[in-house]
Amino acid sequence: MIKIDKIRKCMITALMAMSLLTVTACDAKKDMASNKAAANIEQSTETATVAKAKDMQMQVKDANGNTVTLTGDATINEAGEMVFEGKDSAGNVVKVTGTAEKTGDGSFKVKEAAVAGTAKVVADNGQETEVSNENKETVTVDEIKDTTTEVVKNDTSDNKQESGGTDTGKNDNTTDVTKPAEGNNTGNTAETPAPDNKQDSTGNSSTSDATPSTPEHTHTWNPVTTTVHHEATGHYTDVVVGTRTVVDKEAWDEPVYEYVVTDKTRCIKCGAVFDSFDEWCTHSDNMMDEGDYSHGSYEFLIEKVQVDTIHHEAETHEEDIKEKRWVEDTAAYDETVIIGYTCSCGATK
Repeated sequence: MIKIDKIRKCMITALMAMSLLTVTACDAKKDMASNKAAANIEQSTETATVAKAKDMQMQVKDANGNTVTLTGDATINEAGEMVFEGKDSAGNVVKVTGTAEKTGDGSFKVKEAAVAGTAKVVADNGQETEVSNENKETVTVDEIKDTTTEVVKNDTSDNKQESGGTDTGKNDNTTDVTKPAEGNNTGNTAETPAPDNKQDSTGNSSTSDATPSTPEHTHTWNPVTTTVHHEATGHYTDVVVGTRTVVDKEAWDEPVYEYVVTDKTRCIKCGAVFDSFDEWCTHSDNMMDEGDYSHGSYEFLIEKVQVDTIHHEAETHEEDIKEKRWVEDTAAYDETVIIGYTCSCGATK
């Protein structure tokens, strides 16, 4: 009996040891699975989905109100942060940052935008100027449409490894594509074709039959000008070219009169006037011979007689002689006006 009890004790001890080994192995497998899942989650944070718009335009105004048209590409991440890099007509690069909100039709509405830093540019009117981030309201942009969705890598410094300590084998040269929604592989189409990655014996992926991409064309806008002629401007004014004499009153002679006692004699009785005193005496004597003694009174006549002449010169004044003459205010000139822009590819705007 004692021997049987010892055998039973040995068997129970062996069973307990086997159970402990089984539990330990299961726990080890669970730990390995957890570590692998954590590594996969950590790797998934290395990529992000962004929207891109190519060959779009923005207008930026400088401090004087001159408009600068920029043509370039915009990128909008999942947080709504927008980065736009465009060129003016002279090829100067300007960076604009801001925020954008996705609308119901899939386009983006820019909420705010500002020039990053300060950039030397050429305005649409051909004037050299600069734009800066001092005035955020100087950036205008229409609704961003025709965007494409791409998956890009985030900036990570460490390579993620699985729990076994081996390299995950991800090749940095692979092309990122849009991840389709789960359960619907036909609804979303990748904007960039996925390369044919094959695993080699070491577990690293490699790209085969890679086709070189054609460099993207960026418009370089050259101004198209025409010459507009402007005529001279001016006005007419009065110019004094001489003087002339105007007669207000002609020259004239003024007679001078005085009252004097003349030789003429008048008979007071009968009123007869005689040219001389002697003639009156004869008259008086004749009347007395006839017996009439009443004609003995007489008087000498007083008359107004011109004794001198005063000459008066003509009365005049001087007047200016004036002529109408043309005075030029601005000279005629030719102005160069920008009427559009062309690119070497044939595009115009």
